[in-house]
Amino acid sequence: MVFSAYEDRRPELDDDDERLAEIHLYFGSFCNRSCDFCVVFGSPEGWVAEVDAPLLDNLLELIHPEAQFKIYGGEPTLLSDNLLWACRYLRQGGFAGRFVIFSNGVQADRLIRLLDADEHSCCALNYSILTGTDAEPLPAAALRTLSAYECDHPGRIFAGHAALVEVGRAVDWEREQSSGRDDFAGACPRCHPVVTTRGQHHACPFAVENSAAHYQLGNLETPPEEVLSNFRAFLEWIDAVLEPAAGRQRRHPCAVCVAPEDLPMPAYAIPFATAAQS
Repeated sequence: MVFSAYEDRRPELDDDDERLAEIHLYFGSFCNRSCDFCVVFGSPEGWVAEVDAPLLDNLLELIHPEAQFKIYGGEPTLLSDNLLWACRYLRQGGFAGRFVIFSNGVQADRLIRLLDADEHSCCALNYSILTGTDAEPLPAAALRTLSAYECDHPGRIFAGHAALVEVGRAVDWEREQSSGRDDFAGACPRCHPVVTTRGQHHACPFAVENSAAHYQLGNLETPPEEVLSNFRAFLEWIDAVLEPAAGRQRRHPCAVCVAPEDLPMPAYAIPFATAAQS
C-alpha cells in the first residue's frame, strides 16, 4: 500500500491562547455507503446541509489561524462544490492551517479535485473501506487513481485510523462481532469539537448525531468565548466524572458517554437538559 498512516498535525498554542488548535466540520450523515459500524449512521438516506458564510465566519472566531481543520460526514465529496467554496472562503478569511478531508475515497476524481485546489490540504481514507476490513473494499479503479495521485503527490493521501468506538451503529455491531479492533487503548480520545452544517456546536465528532445535553456547546448565536468555555468544561467533565465512572463500570468511556444515565452533568449542559425535558 502506498498510503502511510495518518497523523495529526496541530499548532502548539500559548497557554493563554484559548482558540482551538483543531475543529471538525460535519456535513451530515448523507453517504454513498451504509457501513454496519458507522458512528454517524451514514447512508444514502442520511441528512445533508451545505455550509454558508455565517457559519464559516463563526468558525474563524473559534480557531487559531494555523489550526487543523477536519472535514467529514457522511461523505463530504458528495458536496464537493460547496466544500471547495468553503475552503476558499476560509483562506480569504485568513485561515492558513491544514484542511483534512475524511473520505471513503469512492468518488476519487472529486477528492483529487479538492486536493488540487489547495496545496495545504490532505485526505485520510476510511481504513475499513481502504483495506476491505469489515466493509466492502474501495473499488479497484478508485484505488488505482488515488494510489497514483499519492505517488505523484507524496503526503497528500493517508490511511485513516483503524479504531472503532461504541457509538452509532457500532454499538450493536461491536457487541455482535467482538471484532477486537483498536478502541484508542480503552480511553476517550479527547477529540476537538464539531460544528455541523446545521449550525450546532457539538463536543464530540464520533457522537455528533447524539443530542444529549452534555454534547451541546451552543449554536451560531452563542458567543464564541462561551462555546470555548463549554468545551473546556466538557474536557474537565471527562477527567473528573466520565472516565472514573467508566472505570467503575468496566466499560469504554465512549460507551458510557453516549448514555451517561445518572452521571452529574457539566454546568453548561443543565439548561439544555431542562429544555429537553420540558
